[in-house]
Amino acid sequence: MYFCRKGLSWDSITRNNHNQSLRTASGWDSITRNNHNQSLRTASGWDSITRNNHNQSLRIASGWDSITRNNHNQSLRTASGWDSITRNNHNQSLRTASGWDSITRNNHNQSLRTASGWDSITRNNHNQSLRTASGWDSITRNNHNQSLRTASGWDSITRNNHNQSLRTASGWDSITRNNHNQSLRTASGWDSITRNNHNQSLRTASGWDSITRNNHNQSLRIASGWDSITRNNHNQSLRTASGWDSITRNNHNQSLRTASGWDSITRNNHNQSLRTASGWDSITRNNHNQSLRTASGFDSMKGEKHS
Repeated sequence: MYFCRKGLSWDSITRNNHNQSLRTASGWDSITRNNHNQSLRTASGWDSITRNNHNQSLRIASGWDSITRNNHNQSLRTASGWDSITRNNHNQSLRTASGWDSITRNNHNQSLRTASGWDSITRNNHNQSLRTASGWDSITRNNHNQSLRTASGWDSITRNNHNQSLRTASGWDSITRNNHNQSLRTASGWDSITRNNHNQSLRTASGWDSITRNNHNQSLRIASGWDSITRNNHNQSLRTASGWDSITRNNHNQSLRTASGWDSITRNNHNQSLRTASGWDSITRNNHNQSLRTASGFDSMKGEKHS
């Protein structure tokens, strides 16, 4: 374990499947390695990310977006409130601006009481519809699509190698898992993507963009410019109005550029660098160097290699 005293704050880091906590001027950034939880605190708040069937929570300026992968819990907090979702015969509670919606599992009915009244739901690979003050939220279980409509809009999520789309106040962000395509709808418009060795067409405000599959390059031209995307364990970069969002799947690098800057995340023993408004936070996994640049400056940390 390393403790680095820097200025008026500490940066403690534990290596090799241990917890890492990095304290910068803004606060603490705790990071757990190898199927553990990662939480990254930036100037805006906390960004906790858990890898490999663990929970992911991403806090942005609007609030928290926690996402759990592979039959785990998902909670999506937007400006309107919290939407917590439990997978596979677990409880679901959806809190919106109107209040809480509790859901019971295992071939039972689900009743969701909102300001408007009650909504019954049937289980086990059936559709779930959740009516809140804003409207209906349909949810399908077990490798089906889930869509959660909050006051801000719809958040559709598909589990187990299916597509995930998260709609926030800005628009839609659809994400496909496991070497599939990601389409991110931002304020600029829609990016529709076709699957499994087919062409991808991304329609934005400017028009359509065709994309070729299977380890080929994809180019997405939107109003801001071109976005090249390579499939199948290759790099994906999605350029939106704010800039570039490059995402690499399966032990590759992910970098997400938002209005604040770049957030690059590498999966499975690769490097993570999160750039927020405060600066860069680059993190290397498994006996690699970690450098965290915040408003205060750089914090570089090196781990010990174990056999």
